[in-house]
Formats: sequence, structure tokens, C-alpha cells
Amino acid sequence: MDKKWHEILEDIEIVEENGEKEVWSKEQLLYFEQETGVLLPEQYKVFCELFGTGYFGDDCDYVRIECPHPNSFEIFIISIKKEIEWFPGSAINGDIKNDKLLQELFDNAFVFGDTPCSNIFFWDLRTYNSLDDSYDIYLANSDCFEGVYWVGRDFYEFIHDFCLGTQSWEILPKFKEIFPKSEVKSSYPILNVFTRYSHPDISKEQAEIYRKLYL
Repeated sequence: MDKKWHEILEDIEIVEENGEKEVWSKEQLLYFEQETGVLLPEQYKVFCELFGTGYFGDDCDYVRIECPHPNSFEIFIISIKKEIEWFPGSAINGDIKNDKLLQELFDNAFVFGDTPCSNIFFWDLRTYNSLDDSYDIYLANSDCFEGVYWVGRDFYEFIHDFCLGTQSWEILPKFKEIFPKSEVKSSYPILNVFTRYSHPDISKEQAEIYRKLYL
């Protein structure tokens, strides 16, 4: 395992629920790639093996990262695409404002994380580069879509700088200007700096299903 991931483990509080936790083996991740044709970034695969599905923050304010389940976030993508279709020009903010380009982006989106405020984090599967083994990472809100924000490419840096650091304040200056820090916690958890990672409490039956998935 990569030393830098273990350093994160040492720096944050890990909260274990009473139930089982979902972590994926190398074999499960490889089978997922073979079955779906989606190449998963190596840093993300290390995360799935070491951390597994869980969330940075607490029950109300968090960034959740999931092991790769096909279509688990499909409803969010459908919601955004419908909003772009029904309300042309709705992407008034963000890094891409052309409706056609946005539709193409979400046709190739793979969501790996979300927040309780309906923000989603996703890869643009068209942008894979073997030199860095990564995709472009974007952020969008599926409930009140106003645009997409480019977050970066490196998954480790996303966790270290965005979830556990202050990079979100640099990427989302609009939110920083509107909401003082005292109000951010209840409105935009992605602008918080988290210090712990929790595994969701799942049943033994669910855990067994996860273990058998793609095996």
C-alpha cells in the first residue's frame, strides 16, 4: 500500500460502526474493470482497498466516497441532464457553460462521491491518460444545477487537498464570498475541513452481497 495513504489514516479519526464495512479486494476491482470497461485510477483502487465506502465528516455534513457500484448515482446524472434540457442556459456558473458540451460530459460521467446537499463528484471518462492514470474530476449539484466545476485529476490530491484541506475554497469562490465560514457548515459541507472518516453501518446480509459482487 502507498505510504501516503497510511499517513492520512494516521492523521484522521476513523469511526467504525457496529455493522460490517464495505472494502473491495484487488480481485473485485479488476473484475469490475473487465466487466464494465471502465479503468479505475490506481489511487482510487488503493482507497477502496484501504478505506472502503464511507464518508469524511459526520452524519449531516460529509463528503461520501463509494466503492464502484454501476448506476448507483444514475438518478443524479438523469436529474442534471433533464435540467439542462428543460432549462437551456442553466449553467450560469462553473467552468463549462455550453449546453451541448455539458450533455456530452454527463453522458460520459462516472460518479464516485456525493454530499448531503446533492453535490456529486465524478470523472469524465473521455479524459483518461495513461501517463497519470487519471481522469478529470468535476463537481456539480444535481438539485439546483448552475454549472460544473473542475476539481483536478489526481484522486489522492482530491482526498488530501479537497476533502481534508481547503482546496474547495479556491475552486468555489462564489460560495466563499456569499457564505461566511460560520454559516458554511450547514449549507455547503464541501467547504469544511474534515478530520474523520466513518464507515456506514451495513447489515451482514448487505456485506455478503458486496463480497460476492464481481466475484
